[in-house]
Amino acid sequence: MSKINNLMAFLARAIITGLALAFVIVYLWPAVTGGPETPPEGVVSAAPAPASYADAVNLAAPAVVSIYTRAYLASTAERMLNQMKLRAIAAEGSGVIMREDGYILTNEHVIRNVSVISIVLWDGRIVPARIIGSDPSTDLAVLKVDLEGLPVATVKKDGKVSVGDVVLAIGNSLGLSHTVSMGIVSATGRNDLRSLLYQDFIQTDAAINVGNSGGALVN
Repeated sequence: MSKINNLMAFLARAIITGLALAFVIVYLWPAVTGGPETPPEGVVSAAPAPASYADAVNLAAPAVVSIYTRAYLASTAERMLNQMKLRAIAAEGSGVIMREDGYILTNEHVIRNVSVISIVLWDGRIVPARIIGSDPSTDLAVLKVDLEGLPVATVKKDGKVSVGDVVLAIGNSLGLSHTVSMGIVSATGRNDLRSLLYQDFIQTDAAINVGNSGGALVN
């Protein structure tokens, strides 16, 4: 019985030693052969992610603005009594400067039925804005500020957007201007989300909060 126990212990040690040696060989094999193994045919190796996205933020953020609005509304009862007592309702959103002479793109619902629009620029300046046009069917609006030489968002018209691309959302999140959150393109070509004339939406999982509406989504 003692011989059998010794034999079993010897075999167990041999098996454990062999497994450990196999693990070391497999783990170190790329280094032994001088580089990583070639991926299987049809598999594309992903480029390493950058250590920082600061360059992208520094390029895009100056063209993003914070939008603060105020609407003056009366309740139904007050209107029926012809009273002029109005309530001021404040809201916030974001926008993107598309032309250096002060044209800003935002969401239509950000400026819907508002009386006063204030724009806070990247450099801290606060300027009034007026509505040039709006389209509820696409939820887009164009604002104008009377300034020149503003930083402009770079738009690559022929840029391809692919599922899995890293994107950064920049906007006035919860009243905190130029907040940056990161995500990926979750889907493209999304349709039938709402009864809009324009379809083909980009879906992302980047964190979006109140105030982000109208802000930039950049690669």
